[in-house]
Amino acid sequence: MFYPIEISQTSSGEYRAFCRDLPELYVSGKTVDEIKDLVASAVPATMELHYRREKKAIPLPSPVLPTEKGIYIPIRVQAKILLWNLLVERGMSLNDLAALIEASAPQAQRLVDLTKKGASIEAIERVMNTLGKGLIASTEDEQ
Repeated sequence: MFYPIEISQTSSGEYRAFCRDLPELYVSGKTVDEIKDLVASAVPATMELHYRREKKAIPLPSPVLPTEKGIYIPIRVQAKILLWNLLVERGMSLNDLAALIEASAPQAQRLVDLTKKGASIEAIERVMNTLGKGLIASTEDEQ
C-alpha cells in the first residue's frame, strides 16, 4: 500500500508535501529526503487524528500518478487501517470489539492504534478472522 504524495518546492526553496487522499496532511521541510521521512511518520498520525479519533473510515490510497511519490505504509499499519475500516463499516465500537474478542478495552485499542506497534500482525489477523474476514498480502513495485 502506497499513498500518493505530491512534493513541490516553494519560492523560498523549502519543500512541501500534500496527499490528495488525506487532504489534512501537510508537511514542509528543507530537502526531499527530509520530506519523505516526515511524511512517512505523518501519514499514520494524520489518519489517527483526523479519521480514527473522529470515528470515520480511513481513505484508502488511490493510484500514484507519475508526478507523485508513493509513500509505503508498513504491513502492520495496513492491517490496522483495514480492521478499523471494517469496524466503521459494521458500526462497531472498540467496546464492541473488546467484547467480541473477550479482551480489555486497551487491548482492543492497540489493535487499531496506527501510531504504536502494540499489536502483532497475527493478533490483527485473528480478529479479522473472528469478524469473518481474512488478510491477503501482495507485493507492489516501489513507487
